Amino acid sequence: MEHHNYSFFGQKSAVILDSASFTDPFIYLRFLKKLPDGRWEKPSQGEGKNLKLNLLEITEILYVLNHPNSHWSTVHKFEDQQTSIKVESRPDSFHFFITGYAKPLGRAEMRVLNDLLEHIYREKIAYATNNGNNGGKITNHSYIPAKSSQYEKVSSPTIDPKTWIDSLTKDGDYCLVPGKVTSRREKALSYALTDKSTIWVPLSQIKESCKDQDLWIREWFLDAKLSEIFQSG
Repeated sequence: MEHHNYSFFGQKSAVILDSASFTDPFIYLRFLKKLPDGRWEKPSQGEGKNLKLNLLEITEILYVLNHPNSHWSTVHKFEDQQTSIKVESRPDSFHFFITGYAKPLGRAEMRVLNDLLEHIYREKIAYATNNGNNGGKITNHSYIPAKSSQYEKVSSPTIDPKTWIDSLTKDGDYCLVPGKVTSRREKALSYALTDKSTIWVPLSQIKESCKDQDLWIREWFLDAKLSEIFQSG
């Protein structure tokens, strides 16, 4: 099949996979989110974040999809925009963290994404790397790979604290913050943010405080805690 297109929509965010032609050594991923007025961003109006991923990047995503508790990150350049990308796999979920966007996928969506990428990858290996396509060279694409040979130990790209907050999925006054609860007290809990510091969060600043990971935390509280969240060591 020459072209594949599939959408993963949630309540607040979405990612659309566009395979391009099977003779092209790349795919597109477009990330969209629901705006405060209730409407979705429209690709036709240039809204959303569009990524162009080459064969090497596809294999990185496939690796993480098939290895729970692993992650991979890079800094990507496309259409004169530089974007921080991180993908993370957990036992029952897969997460995209893109500058300005975050998209979680459940187990069923993980299976569909994995099978699609595997199929598309094989097609492109067969048809996009022949001698008639620049000798199999990947062209018209620039990216900066993460400097690590171990997927589980890849360091996240440096990101401005304010940009980090803007990248989180929003729901009114709350932000969805990746991480895990490490301990609980009567009126607060200790929360280890993914790839960042551990902070104490009052229960009054959390929605659905019974959960143990990926909590909704009030944005103003996160803003006040940025220096603590991004402290080194």
